[in-house]
Amino acid sequence: MRTTRRLGLLLTTLLVALLATTPTGAVAAPTADAPPGPVTGLTLTPLRDGVGLAWTLPPDADLAEVVVRRAAGTTAPATPTDGTQVASGLLTQWSDTGLDFVDTWSYSVFAHDAAGQWSAPVSVTGATLDLPGASLTHSTTASQVSLEWGLPTDERVAGLRIARIGCSDPWTETSHVDVPRPTSSWADTGLSPGVQYCYDLRTYDQDGRTQRTPRRAAFKTLFIDPVTDLTATVSGTTVSLRWTLPTNPAPAEVVVWRQAPSSSPVEVYRGRGTSVVNRNLLPEQHYLYTANAMTADGKASPLASVGATTVHTWTRATVAPMTGSPQHVQCPRTSWCLSTDASNRYQVLGSSGWSSPVAIDPAVESGPTELSCPVVGWCLAASADGVRQYTRSAWQPLSSVPQPPAGTTVTALTCTSPTWCVAMTTGPRATVYDGTRWSAPTYLSSLRGVDFLDVSCQVAGRCFAVGRSATSGSAWRASLVSGRWSTAALDTAGRGVDEVDCPTSSFCIASSAYGTWTVAGTTWSAKRAASTSNAERAVTCASASTCIGIDGGGRGVRWNGSSWGSATRFVATGVTLTSLSCPKGATPCTGVDDRGGDYRWSTAAGWRRIGTFDLTSGGLTRVSCPSATSCMAMDQRGWFYRFDGTSWRSPSKPLTGPAELDCAASGFCLAVESMPPARYRTLSSAGTWSSVRALSGASQLGSPHCYSSTLCMVIDIDGRAWQWNGTSLVLSGTPFSGTADGGWDVRVRCTSATFCIAVSNGGWWSRWNGTTWRTRAHLPGALAGAGTVVMDCATGSMCLAVVDSGATARYDGRDWTELTLNGRTPGARLADLSCSGVTTCLAVHPYTNTTGPVRWTGDGWEDAGPYGRETYGDSVDCPTARRCVVVGPVEALWTVDPAPVG
Repeated sequence: MRTTRRLGLLLTTLLVALLATTPTGAVAAPTADAPPGPVTGLTLTPLRDGVGLAWTLPPDADLAEVVVRRAAGTTAPATPTDGTQVASGLLTQWSDTGLDFVDTWSYSVFAHDAAGQWSAPVSVTGATLDLPGASLTHSTTASQVSLEWGLPTDERVAGLRIARIGCSDPWTETSHVDVPRPTSSWADTGLSPGVQYCYDLRTYDQDGRTQRTPRRAAFKTLFIDPVTDLTATVSGTTVSLRWTLPTNPAPAEVVVWRQAPSSSPVEVYRGRGTSVVNRNLLPEQHYLYTANAMTADGKASPLASVGATTVHTWTRATVAPMTGSPQHVQCPRTSWCLSTDASNRYQVLGSSGWSSPVAIDPAVESGPTELSCPVVGWCLAASADGVRQYTRSAWQPLSSVPQPPAGTTVTALTCTSPTWCVAMTTGPRATVYDGTRWSAPTYLSSLRGVDFLDVSCQVAGRCFAVGRSATSGSAWRASLVSGRWSTAALDTAGRGVDEVDCPTSSFCIASSAYGTWTVAGTTWSAKRAASTSNAERAVTCASASTCIGIDGGGRGVRWNGSSWGSATRFVATGVTLTSLSCPKGATPCTGVDDRGGDYRWSTAAGWRRIGTFDLTSGGLTRVSCPSATSCMAMDQRGWFYRFDGTSWRSPSKPLTGPAELDCAASGFCLAVESMPPARYRTLSSAGTWSSVRALSGASQLGSPHCYSSTLCMVIDIDGRAWQWNGTSLVLSGTPFSGTADGGWDVRVRCTSATFCIAVSNGGWWSRWNGTTWRTRAHLPGALAGAGTVVMDCATGSMCLAVVDSGATARYDGRDWTELTLNGRTPGARLADLSCSGVTTCLAVHPYTNTTGPVRWTGDGWEDAGPYGRETYGDSVDCPTARRCVVVGPVEALWTVDPAPVG
């Protein structure tokens, strides 16, 4: 017992001594324990020239290192000696670079401890980033599939390999072709009609190695090609149609249909000919003609279509009615939308596309100011004449729809269902609709003079409105929560907010050019600073992180949940988006522009322009008549109209934007777009348009004037003169110093190859002698700096100029002289002036005198007789002393003038 106690004491003493003599920090020799566990969370991220690996180390106290082994193919290294070692150490990640994109690689990660014990491997298989693919578009005929593509900017991509493959067995390749950069199109020809052909498309690199993942596509050739060159020529109430037949294969017959608005199609021709004359139609009626080529077994080609508008043979005609220009679109589902336009028409988008435009009320000219469609097939709209309801596939009569309280004008409207809507009205006031009646208005008394311009609801009864002060322009908000409205300022003077949307039951977003606000539940956020892409004109959301809007320039922008940015792939050129709508919780969203364009936006594809669904025209800007039986006019949308002495022909569209034109006596015409970029076209005396041409170096172009097919002159907003020399427009001097001289509205007239004269709104004038422009000088007396100047010349020694006040000056070949009119003034604010002779000029007013034009008699002005009804004269041209043509916004009228005086 004592011996045992002594032995224990001795061991204890030795142990204490040993510990006392061990140096600080020394590590005792390892003892045998369990091997380390494997790494966890192994991931592989493809890189451009390799892969990135990441993992978590095992929790082993004596872990020495991890070893990464690589093997080609899909079988990973099974032991620490298999494959190739690519990394070792106490690492948690590694990038293995220098790999080829065509191969697949397998990796195993092993861990071992200080005793040399290895963990089980953890493996992963993957590859580098593949070669990027090409974007693709296609078209087909009865014998050909045509492909066009855009290659990615990746410098590894050398071209596109197109392989024709079996449609039932995509692994069977029948042929292929490699198309190198920069070629971006290819056609598969000699195909059979009505057959599906399948393709495998892969980009390839300079060594011919192809993209791992192909793009596969299938295209079916047409059973028969459509007719081409379908044209419609209108003469009064007769429409003459012509077309060209397809040849491969030739059709068994052609079928032509005619359709008037709100009517069923009527067959007007069936046969193998190339023309038909359709007579005895209604006057001033627009018809749509469609033509199909047919096979012997009844297969139809794609439609060819053309529109034609019949005309009266009266001396007054509606030439360019204000039609189209979509203003609102609402899409409660991706499969159903309703759009209204400025001409009070509506269209419905369903499974077969947009319906034809139908008047909401033929007696009302202007379209709705507000529109809300909470469910498919039901909408509420506010117009100047009241609130209208769309149900049962039609707009109900105004008399059958409950109206908001009398004395209110709706400024904003939204509905969560057909039985719950809220309208913000002037006052400001708010009223709620329960499906049968509107509530008494609630006055937001603390905000007199504030107009709430948009309102949106998370759910029925919880809504948020934004607007601006009518006096200071400051931004305000209003919140409806638990049956009570509250208001607060959002932003300072001049920073109004017009747009808000609530895509979910707990989120809203409001946006302006000056900032963005969000609502979480019922709490408004602080203002987020504006970006260059802030939504200003519209906001619509599919979710709290997916919104699109329209910025101040009419361009599409996107909210990603934290900020606004450019909405990718928006390609609307020369148009302005007017309305957007996203179904709650889904994309694509739908957009419309001011010229009838139809767009879709989705998170995956960005913007796509679908086409034109609402023909938009109207607003004549200029008329020019080479002769008594030939006149040309342009409208604000770039549509072109031709008068043959008795009627106006159906419009064509040589330019996309607002345009003006002038024609020489020979019939040659020059048309220029009135908005940047500077572009123009010429029309030959034979009636053939040139291609559209850009005018490099020019700013916004003014009204042109043509003396002959080799001399026209047009002056841009910076005062530069551009001369048509028979081939192109070329710079011909700078008669004015830009906008400082009133260069934004210059009238120019040419009466010979060596005489042109120009006057500007700044009261300046200059003359061109065939080579150079003389130094500018002021117009005399009351015409100097007196505002808009209208001017025309009968000869090089007789021109008239008139300013807004009616003051008139005459040019005698050397200088201008202000005339004493002795009370025989033309009236205020003339719009245009045309002189057919030294003592015969006719002038028109846009709105200050709508009863009739005025005539220059050689020594003063006098009334030229009534129009017969109110007419807004925006432009006039008198090709002879007895024939003048006047155009207003939508109509033209022509007359035989009395014989010249004197």
